[in-house]
Amino acid sequence: SHSIPLFAGTAKREDRVWLGGYGMSGPLGTLSLPGTFASGFNRISEIQGHRASIVFDPPGENSETEEVFPSLMDSGSPVFLFRDSQWILSGITITVSNRNHPNYGDRSRHERLASSREWLDQHIPQLSWV
Repeated sequence: SHSIPLFAGTAKREDRVWLGGYGMSGPLGTLSLPGTFASGFNRISEIQGHRASIVFDPPGENSETEEVFPSLMDSGSPVFLFRDSQWILSGITITVSNRNHPNYGDRSRHERLASSREWLDQHIPQLSWV
């Protein structure tokens, strides 16, 4: 059996993340209905306690090429962080600010798994943290 490692540390502002989900997807202005998997990269813009945020940036020097952003129905989707030559599960998407009309500047937050480590280890003791 193969397990996905969980990130025990704290991400930093500008850390690159990979995320994906089955919510609404497509280029800005041409959204598709939920049900098709979409994924890509973004960067952490802010850390506040047990949550981290990302922003949907317009194309330019501060954005990822083909940057992605969670949308309606993506809550619960994974957020992975690249550390030590591997992708590590660092969070779970909990909020999106765009609803049905995504725009540049929209924000999304994810719950950092490390902030709930004690509870997770108590209920799922076989978890692997790095």
